[in-house]
Amino acid sequence: MKVFISVDLEGISGVYSEAQTAVGTREYQVARGTCRADMEAAVEGALAAGATEVVISDGHEHGSNLPFDWMPAGVSLASGSPAPLSMMHGVDGGFDAALLVGYHARAGTTAAISGAHLLV
Repeated sequence: MKVFISVDLEGISGVYSEAQTAVGTREYQVARGTCRADMEAAVEGALAAGATEVVISDGHEHGSNLPFDWMPAGVSLASGSPAPLSMMHGVDGGFDAALLVGYHARAGTTAAISGAHLLV
């Protein structure tokens, strides 16, 4: 089974402020770590469900947010900019499933990321 995972930052666990998504800020570095954890969880779930190949697309900003140092066998990363197909960079007709991790409201939506959040 071949799985495509597109990862964005604004909808990642614990991200509730635009400062957390601005490359170069201290808050961004923390959010980037959480993004990595969410990505790893999605990959581990896909592999546990029987995926033999996983392609991850780094969909935030210029596609330079996810690490290269954690890639199990059968997992590859599509990153960088410009990226054909934008946040879906690396997808083609050969995938059996797609996971959209950290997705958010349409670009430019006022208050798409707000300070209100609920931790359970």
